Amino acid sequence: MLLPFFVNAQQTQLRSVSQTWALTNVHITTSPGEDAIFGTILISDGLIQAVGNQVDIPGNATIMEGDSAYVYAGFISGYSHIGVPSPENDRGNDRVSDPGNPSPERAGIQPQVMVSQVLDPEDKDIASARKAGFVMAQTMPYGNMMPGQGAIILLKGESQEDMLYRDANAMFAQWRGASGVFPSNLLGVMATWKDLYGKASYSLQHERSYLENPAGKQRPVVTPEIAALFPVVEGEQPVMFETSSVLSARRAITLAEDLGFSLMLAELQQGWSLADRLVESDIPVFLSYDLPEMEKPEANPDTIDNAFKKEQAILAWRNYEEGIAYAEEAATFAEAGVRFGFSTEGEKPSKMFDNLSIMMENGLTSEDALAALTTNPAEILGLSEVTGTISSGKMANLVMLTAPFGTEDAKVKMTVVEGESFEFEVKEKKKSSGEEDVDMAGTWSYTVTSPQGSNGGTLTFEGEEGEYSGTIENPRMGQTVDLEDVEVDGNIVTWSYTVEGGGRSFTIDTEVEVDGDTFEGTISLGDFGSFDIEGEREPEE
Repeated sequence: MLLPFFVNAQQTQLRSVSQTWALTNVHITTSPGEDAIFGTILISDGLIQAVGNQVDIPGNATIMEGDSAYVYAGFISGYSHIGVPSPENDRGNDRVSDPGNPSPERAGIQPQVMVSQVLDPEDKDIASARKAGFVMAQTMPYGNMMPGQGAIILLKGESQEDMLYRDANAMFAQWRGASGVFPSNLLGVMATWKDLYGKASYSLQHERSYLENPAGKQRPVVTPEIAALFPVVEGEQPVMFETSSVLSARRAITLAEDLGFSLMLAELQQGWSLADRLVESDIPVFLSYDLPEMEKPEANPDTIDNAFKKEQAILAWRNYEEGIAYAEEAATFAEAGVRFGFSTEGEKPSKMFDNLSIMMENGLTSEDALAALTTNPAEILGLSEVTGTISSGKMANLVMLTAPFGTEDAKVKMTVVEGESFEFEVKEKKKSSGEEDVDMAGTWSYTVTSPQGSNGGTLTFEGEEGEYSGTIENPRMGQTVDLEDVEVDGNIVTWSYTVEGGGRSFTIDTEVEVDGDTFEGTISLGDFGSFDIEGEREPEE
């Protein structure tokens, strides 16, 4: 997997945030809806120093030629688990002596937990999101009813401190009960929410009263779980509720109205019927860009006499029409005036541009789509003064595309996170033979040839057409990693994978042409070029 070469090169290629450099000859859209200007962006100390077509470039600046690419403010994910290690086991099945009165941790009540304490700079989702143009994210801890407090992170850095931009940005909540203990169901979660909020309100009043005049008053004793809710009660910290369905969203809105806390919704799907209520209550939403299959049925139910086939055709059309309505959700929200951005939790970042294209085919304007990735989340998360647009004094958070945003040819060529650039090789996709998709299931041996010599290992593919997964293994480096985004188009197969080395994560893209039981192609190491790869299917044992 070329790690020795790749690690050494990577350490010398990334620009330090303290370096002064200029991105020249690029089309710059400073804000959604603004006309692009052709010019230069001057960056120093992680900040944008100047933008325009008459920028004075200092003599000590490094110049990067933009080759007439298109530059926008870097994208912001409004809800994610980026940078957070997945739970290794489900402690929710542990038995307790009194299921009706479990510990707060066992019950999934951990509002005092800070996601910033568990951030992993080597999490592979960071590189995947960055490659899709994301530079910042609001990330949340894993858990049940109340997993803890989220944070705003930068998608770069070698330590938790490097990544963390703002801690305790929102309290995270879900309608998810604990297994085998109270609260295990929806009614229990709702009752527990009201009980905790009531105790937090009373405890806060008691604590204030005691501090003002402690004479004759019992000293307040507050548990960490209750104390962590004080900022929510005082209106200083919003609650981010994951609500994928309309019903769960309505419940969260009602709970927030009854108790009086500030609310954000995440992962909302099929929520178009809530648009007016969201505007009236000024509740921001981070939509999922995951879309259902929307293949238009060939059969018209009105032309079918057979009762069984007619019923099948009617169901197929209903599913299709529901998918179209789903794709129209973002446009409906934009037209209604709902403040919304996008979540990267429900779908791979690599699918974002394809799914946004479908949304734009169904009413969402490119201006509104760009705003949902930049200015909207910046405003919702309180980041507008530092990011979301391109202007002097703001953080150098940028995304460079090969074509204008919203067009079919737009691919991410580079992201810049607080002045640190990450470049990606963009190649034209090979045309397939037009034949049926090849079957990749099985084990393949591979060899990569580079200036440093040849090395290889084993590829394993599992699944079937449209649903492949797999791993790549290199004995010399002692690593076996999961393949990502495996796609088969006729005899052209592509995949990516992320490897760790030298304290960093590296994403490697592969594209091969399959001929029977052999393949040939290239692997791309972004800024460091491409190298030949060839492979052969191993016989089944």
